[in-house]
Amino acid sequence: MTNFTKRWALAVAALGVLSACDAPAPSAPEPASAPAASTPTTPQKFDAAQAFAAVNPDTLCVLYSRAVSDSKTKIKKSDCAVSNDASQITLATKAGADAMTVLLAEPDTTIELSAANASPRAIANAERGTFSSIGLVFIGKAPASGLCMSVDYVAPDESSNSLFVSIDPNADPERFNLKMTPEIAVSAYPAPVVPGGQIGAFALTRREEKAEVKSVSFKPC
Repeated sequence: MTNFTKRWALAVAALGVLSACDAPAPSAPEPASAPAASTPTTPQKFDAAQAFAAVNPDTLCVLYSRAVSDSKTKIKKSDCAVSNDASQITLATKAGADAMTVLLAEPDTTIELSAANASPRAIANAERGTFSSIGLVFIGKAPASGLCMSVDYVAPDESSNSLFVSIDPNADPERFNLKMTPEIAVSAYPAPVVPGGQIGAFALTRREEKAEVKSVSFKPC
């Protein structure tokens, strides 16, 4: 090989090295995109709209007639009018008398009786904070185990130690026996008032009008 050929070969090799240095580096692979985060589902709040959608108004009217009627005043279910809005469900006669609010019942809640919810016939005992001659209509939302109910009450004698629970509007009310006590005590109804996983209406009403109730509590069965 001549000197000229050697020099030419060296020049070509040098140009190749320079071209390799000037070439852009291979681009890094695109990072894999993270999967989109799923939006958590918020449980629907149990409110008047949800409760009303789940219960037949005719059932509410049967319970209303049992809750409002007493030994002196009888109100037929056919005279019942049901109204509802976003905040509450109201039961009354078609003329607008004897109005009462349907109470919403969920596990781990307590509803204190008041002049506004113990029925138009209820009689207050201001000293004890209790009401006799009660009539309450509820719509309850039950967990999988069912919704159970207990009452804080006073029942001093045999003419005051029983209430009624109405669950099936087509059946007679069930007797709710209370132990006699001159002081506030707690008694639990022995069966679910709403079956597991369901929404249902029921009533707690007078049987012996002297029974005094202070509050009604609910828990999973």
